[in-house]
Amino acid sequence: MRELKFRAWDTKRKQMFFFEIDDTISIGYLKIMQFTGLQDKNGVDIYEGDIVEHNKIMYNNSIRKSDVIVFEEGCFRLKKSTSLYIICGNDFKVEVIGNIHEK
Repeated sequence: MRELKFRAWDTKRKQMFFFEIDDTISIGYLKIMQFTGLQDKNGVDIYEGDIVEHNKIMYNNSIRKSDVIVFEEGCFRLKKSTSLYIICGNDFKVEVIGNIHEK
């Protein structure tokens, strides 16, 4: 069973809050972002809305790219990807470099 950990961006306080599904929290002005169940190459939890850097192979060249983690079509994926690039398992080598709210 996957851990259901979330975080929320408080638009008034400009602060991130972390909680698990059992926690009771007032939603109102909070934006909820779900934990993917994965960690980046440094052991940092990956949440939807995170901006991650990864290597993309194009024409036998490795290009460093950044993309946003989104939950669409029943899975977590990279938003900017032209194909359905699903993130899963230990083969997904990325680094969290920020999120869409804390720039």
